[in-house]
Amino acid sequence: MRRVFFDLDGVVFDFVAGFESVMGVPIPSGSKDLVESYELVDRDFFLRLPAIDDAVSLMYRLRDAGFEIAILSSAGDYRYDEVVAHKLASLAAIGLDWVEDVRFVEHSYEKALYA
Repeated sequence: MRRVFFDLDGVVFDFVAGFESVMGVPIPSGSKDLVESYELVDRDFFLRLPAIDDAVSLMYRLRDAGFEIAILSSAGDYRYDEVVAHKLASLAAIGLDWVEDVRFVEHSYEKALYA
């Protein structure tokens, strides 16, 4: 079976719009470690990210066409377990809890080990 991996932040969920909504300011350009710097876990940030409807729709269409859908996302090394729990809850909230292959890594570069 052919597998298609989807990232979460910026693909399935609109990270930029979510940041701007939660923080009330534009996302700083070139910033790193936003989750830690802005204490986004305490603000339930990942629970409040808006879904990107076209991406969700694509996931369903690919699944219905016989593709295996997988998710591969970075959760960072700051409060990793909480970020993972929030991201999983967000997937369930938008009806994507049917995706069985969900993998989290600490750092984005680690995604290459799976894809």
